Amino acid sequence: MAQRSNTCHEKCPFWKKYKKNCPNFVEGMWKTHEGHIYNTMDCAPKRSMILMQQCYDHMLNVRTDYNQVRNVTEKMIKLVGQQNNIDVLIGSEDVEEAKLIEG
Repeated sequence: MAQRSNTCHEKCPFWKKYKKNCPNFVEGMWKTHEGHIYNTMDCAPKRSMILMQQCYDHMLNVRTDYNQVRNVTEKMIKLVGQQNNIDVLIGSEDVEEAKLIEG
């Protein structure tokens, strides 16, 4: 059986402070194909889930900001075109509003 190591140990600042009451602590049991059963103490699954949620939220915010910039740029181009008597080919029917994926 390969060497197994827990991510929760004495060097972890959360483990030093909270022990098994750490907000990220997960205790699990794994069984290998060879039939070996071992217990793990791990905080990586919860920390990874939280990080992924933060990345997803950031992506939504960036996309929303980009849509706002695009809309303001379109208005500015139209305004400049009107002031200079130039026909501007940008129309709101040409630009489809981005649809965010919400689960």
